[in-house]
Amino acid sequence: MIKHIFLNILVVLMGLYSLFSILYFFRQIFFSFTVHKEKKTSPYASLNLEYAPSVTVIIPAHNEEKTIEMCLKSVLNFTYPKEKLEVIVINDRSTDRTLSILKKIRKENPHLKIHNRKKNAKSGKPAAIKEVMPQMKSEIIIFFDADYHPGKILLKKLVTPFIDPKVGATMGRVVPHNTNKNLLTRIIDLERRAGYAIDQEGRSAWRLMPQFGGTVGGIRVKALQKVGGWNANSLTEDTDLSYRLLLGGWDIEYLNHATCYEESPETWRTRFHQLKRWSYGHNECMLKYVIPLIKAQHIPFWKKVDALLVLFSFFYASLTFLSIPLCILFHTIYEEAFLFLFYIPILTHITGLSYFGLYWQIIMASIYDRQPHVLSWVPFLPFSSALNGWAIFSGCFKLFKDKIRKQTFEWQKTPRYTNWST
Repeated sequence: MIKHIFLNILVVLMGLYSLFSILYFFRQIFFSFTVHKEKKTSPYASLNLEYAPSVTVIIPAHNEEKTIEMCLKSVLNFTYPKEKLEVIVINDRSTDRTLSILKKIRKENPHLKIHNRKKNAKSGKPAAIKEVMPQMKSEIIIFFDADYHPGKILLKKLVTPFIDPKVGATMGRVVPHNTNKNLLTRIIDLERRAGYAIDQEGRSAWRLMPQFGGTVGGIRVKALQKVGGWNANSLTEDTDLSYRLLLGGWDIEYLNHATCYEESPETWRTRFHQLKRWSYGHNECMLKYVIPLIKAQHIPFWKKVDALLVLFSFFYASLTFLSIPLCILFHTIYEEAFLFLFYIPILTHITGLSYFGLYWQIIMASIYDRQPHVLSWVPFLPFSSALNGWAIFSGCFKLFKDKIRKQTFEWQKTPRYTNWST
């Protein structure tokens, strides 16, 4: 009986894996070719409007002495009407020089607001942002992480789409500034290109669902209020908000021309913990929104299908990591059985189908950016993909354990490496 139940579980898992492999493969190839060939950009890319709603820029900062000064200098230098702009830095229980740096900058910029959190406050960026939400009086909120370096006109680019009352959020493109630091940062740069220049751009071009990324992006306060406010209990509050906006009938506008520089993790340990946290939070959103999304009748069919594929993406990566061990286990227990379904995962690994779509997106994104020289690092991607799969599976498995034990994942700050302070 137990043996039969176990077989059924394996069949379901491998069936899902096989189905997802085919769907993701064709989806990624479709986006790669259509974005590259059609070059459908955002309709807001060439607009130069006088539209200037009131904006609050929020920058959460927990022990950001290395980066906060450079970030603030960029933000305070925005080309935007000063009377319409408010800048709030959240000093999130910092124990380093962050607060003293903020006070020094405020002496030269009295309009800069500093929100100090109490030492016993709930940890994490989502909780920090929720704490300042009652202060918001602006129409639009724009978010930046403390290690980001925005250009002078970036704010204007992120705000312009809100002239359309249907737009609930906007999202710019994130570009690593420390790409040439080591092998890891070069690989992250390749993955970022695929994620933004092809995947996000493709979803935007075909009016599907680009994701709000929680930084280098904006949210309409009215839309945020209508979908239930800021969620401080999610590790991936940006993904959580993206699906609430979709279910609430709001559009998310991706802006590939609105680029901003960030710092990528420079150690494999940091990258592992980052992906583990993303996997945990994203899969938690999957459990929360898959049924409401399937039931939603106002969402067009293909938009719903793509949103479901995005929702299952980290779960699929976990299945990818598990597929070969599960196949070996299957044949260990059921020596006499032959089921073609269990050879599909092996076949997809051997042929590279499970990752080929992603690799092809990376190639097309590099060509799209007119920087084909970065493709020399593509041969290292299988090694990175294996480590990524391990991290993502770890996050998925931890979520499974925590749901049983009724525990939560404690937020951990991503370390900074480049010192921009003076």
